[in-house]
Amino acid sequence: MPRSTSICECGMVRGINQDRAGQFFTGNCGLYFVADGMGGHYAGEKASETIFAMFASWWDEYVIAPQRPGFPQAVEQIRDIIQQCNLKIRQITPPHEICGATLVLLWLTDKDYAVFSVGDSRCYLATRRGFLPHITQLTTDDVACGMGPGQDGKLLRALGADDHCLISMQTGQVPAKAVFALCSDGVYKACPEKTWMQLLRGALFGTSLQQTSVLVSQEVRRNGAPDNYSLVLVKP
Repeated sequence: MPRSTSICECGMVRGINQDRAGQFFTGNCGLYFVADGMGGHYAGEKASETIFAMFASWWDEYVIAPQRPGFPQAVEQIRDIIQQCNLKIRQITPPHEICGATLVLLWLTDKDYAVFSVGDSRCYLATRRGFLPHITQLTTDDVACGMGPGQDGKLLRALGADDHCLISMQTGQVPAKAVFALCSDGVYKACPEKTWMQLLRGALFGTSLQQTSVLVSQEVRRNGAPDNYSLVLVKP
């Protein structure tokens, strides 16, 4: 059974937590995600809560299904649920308002994984190559680049932003020894890259997932925790 832990914190500046973090698992498979409600717009927490609720409902049905779908079928179901989340957020948004959330999601079995992303929440994969660690960012940030002052870094995609949502996905085989890390931008923007890489290496080489999450939270808060921050760590 995969081991996992999560944190979902308001931070030290924001008045409300618009993030949601989920971890559902049974036997040799699990569903893990971070949803980050868009700040500065209408009720980002409603968007992230919609995502949480819809995947919690899907998981409840998955667990009790007489015959659970195989990996490819589950991947397609998850992709469909993400589109349903997009439509639901559109439906609950008042006219002339913008409401949305970024999403990074990991579907994990004993042999295969799939990572889905919309926006700038991230998934990292830490693996061993011999005695050396190798850390890869599996997702690509959907943000503007090279578009001029005030535009660079602007979010380009989010659930709820458009009628149809473009979903990025990557699949692969689960490495023998690995750690997956899913996080909102409140983590990686407030945690220096060198420190963040060191903490992931620590989790890979023996620091418990719970202790790693504590260390990440401490580092984010040491740097002011200006945004909500969420983290899910998974060790297959």
